[in-house]
Amino acid sequence: MTATNDRLVTMANQIAGFFSHRPEETAISGIAEHIVLYWEPRMRRAFDAIIESHNPALSPLAQKAGEYLMSHDVKPSDHDPLAGMQPRAVTGSDPKEDPNTPPGGFNTDEQHGDNRASS
Repeated sequence: MTATNDRLVTMANQIAGFFSHRPEETAISGIAEHIVLYWEPRMRRAFDAIIESHNPALSPLAQKAGEYLMSHDVKPSDHDPLAGMQPRAVTGSDPKEDPNTPPGGFNTDEQHGDNRASS
């Protein structure tokens, strides 16, 4: 097995681990949808070959998800996993102008009278 295939097996197993607490049918479709959404076609083709070889390093749940992908026309759902997330605003170098700065600002050495950086 190639290093690329090893990495794909690791990634598929990590995704399967994330979904493993869900009912099996939901987990399989979740893994499949994740792969459709985030893996490029080249990765998917390599993963198909891994599935066909029944690689023993692949978790049973990842194997089932791969088989599901190969036998179904899986399309991404209408659910946007990034819905509600706002991009970080970049307004300048002044943290007071940055809407992502926590109330009270950041703790800096200057605020604490620590001048080690200037020595």
